[in-house]
Amino acid sequence: MSETVDFDGLKQKLPVAAFFEQVMGLKAKAMHSDSIRFSGCPACGLGPPESVRTSVKTTGGKTRWHCFRCEEGGDVIDAAAFYWQLEVPEAARRLAGGLPSMGSTIRKWHIRATEAKSKETPRDEAALREVFAHIRGSKLPPDGRVMEYLAGRGITADVAKEAIKRGVLATLPGNPARAKEWLFDVVGHELLVKSGMLRPDSKVPAICYRPLACFTHNARSAEFRLIRKPQSAEEVKLLFYGPMFPYFWANEGSNDYTIVEGPIDLLSSIVLGTKKNVIGVPGAGRWRPEWFKNLSGKSVLLAVDGDEAGQRAVHKANGLLKVMTDVGANVSVLTYPEPFTSVTPEEDWDVNGFLQWKLSQLQQQQRNSSCGEPSTR
Repeated sequence: MSETVDFDGLKQKLPVAAFFEQVMGLKAKAMHSDSIRFSGCPACGLGPPESVRTSVKTTGGKTRWHCFRCEEGGDVIDAAAFYWQLEVPEAARRLAGGLPSMGSTIRKWHIRATEAKSKETPRDEAALREVFAHIRGSKLPPDGRVMEYLAGRGITADVAKEAIKRGVLATLPGNPARAKEWLFDVVGHELLVKSGMLRPDSKVPAICYRPLACFTHNARSAEFRLIRKPQSAEEVKLLFYGPMFPYFWANEGSNDYTIVEGPIDLLSSIVLGTKKNVIGVPGAGRWRPEWFKNLSGKSVLLAVDGDEAGQRAVHKANGLLKVMTDVGANVSVLTYPEPFTSVTPEEDWDVNGFLQWKLSQLQQQQRNSSCGEPSTR
């Protein structure tokens, strides 16, 4: 007879970060009040020591991990199941058997989790939506630095402006000092704190350094992005506020759909000329089956990233392909062409990477054509 394991008790006893440190041998970095980061993941393996692959965060007294590469995540039992390649009940029993070397680390992380819980700022969802309304309704012209960043990703000014008009995008001033001034003048310190976008002990909202705002369908949530490369492994590229919802671009008169990852790939699809409606899931593993329940009988193209994480999201037992089949959609999966994948790093096998490759091909053709023109004297 199998041993009964107290799952909830086990999660309370063994902090996630202790498992990452003592079992996986990883060193924690970027320790904030409620979030720390590691260079490895129990599901997809280790990254370079200086990289940031996994976040461990305490919210509402519960601590969970999330991998930015493969989009897997969960609690300490899920981490053990992935790392030891065991079924969840067996992983729980192995954890329950005790890990003597984790003693002091467990005590340390219990203290840190308690401190994190005491520092949490309750988030008022109504206040968050009010902040979003202020930002989306801004009369500021599109920021030049943000538009330059989008152009560098292949997003045309016309598509960016249409996205702003639709409320899919908004821009804060690209200068952090001006962004802070605008937020405090228009939104107000009190509302920023109430919404959870400004910590009471902070002077500057973190979004001031991430002036590209991308809103999910009906502005229920939003992400704010850097418009440059992170300056260190600890710097977070984007911040997401609100519940998990998809991004959406409706093309009038179309009953067909394309599913991509994130708002940049969504905009890239529009630049590439798609006439389909475009759904942008927040990440390869960040979606809910109920989002797709109305796609029965519709033509659906799965154009998520071509890397390992994206393909796992499509083809795993309960993945996107299975979900689309179950709802009765006419589903197909995009395969990126070999001329693109042969010259492009795997991490860029996505719609935006394909767009940039197409643009580079076009520029090369134009250069070749120019070089081949006969000279006139």
